[in-house]
Amino acid sequence: MSSRPYIVVAVPALALALVVLVVLGLAGVPWLLAVLLGLVAGLALAWWLLRSPDKSLLQAWGATPLTGEPIVENLVSGLVVTHGFTEPEVAVVSSPGRNSALLATQTGAPTLVLTTGLLECTNRIELEAILARQLAVIRDVPVAEATLGAKLVRLAPSVGLARMLRNYLLGSANSFDADRSGALLIRYPPGLTKALETLAEGSTEVKGVNSDSAHLWLADPGAVGASTATATHPALTDRITFLREL
Repeated sequence: MSSRPYIVVAVPALALALVVLVVLGLAGVPWLLAVLLGLVAGLALAWWLLRSPDKSLLQAWGATPLTGEPIVENLVSGLVVTHGFTEPEVAVVSSPGRNSALLATQTGAPTLVLTTGLLECTNRIELEAILARQLAVIRDVPVAEATLGAKLVRLAPSVGLARMLRNYLLGSANSFDADRSGALLIRYPPGLTKALETLAEGSTEVKGVNSDSAHLWLADPGAVGASTATATHPALTDRITFLREL
């Protein structure tokens, strides 16, 4: 397991511990007790950042457990059994935007989020390609670190250091590598190519998703065009061109 999450979490945890120590010390609390309470506060923050599922993100997106979608359930189960993936919890967001997201913590099952727009506009081959791509991301990319980055920015949205720590956590992860892994996994790159074309034909915007968690999504969830690159996502048209060259 990468040490980056622990290094990053130490920064806000120590900062909180120091603030609690100073405030309580100035308030007349005995220094030994102030130190103890500061450490407890810092450890509690570290635990929340590393271990606690970020239900606030799912709530902000309006995500609910997926039910009544046997095709999705069968495809996910088949991919999990065939390729040995960690089986995710699957949630759905009621949105016309065609998109998907991933959440995870250092422990526990990851969460795969699908929009109703994605489910309605993709055929079985396209949907399987997207699911394979997302499950490959869970296997190959530290999704827990990406989720932690979103937590940090939500915790302190106006603090530039939080965004720097998020970028450090993301490292060199990029959409092109994830697309390649997903396409090669099912041994049919045209499937994912067509799926991304289907996304590009409509909107990938998802209401309630802010810039702090945009990097968790398959395509940019903001109001941008398919040919527009952003800080978190290359343009869909560029990704489609890349897949056609595989």
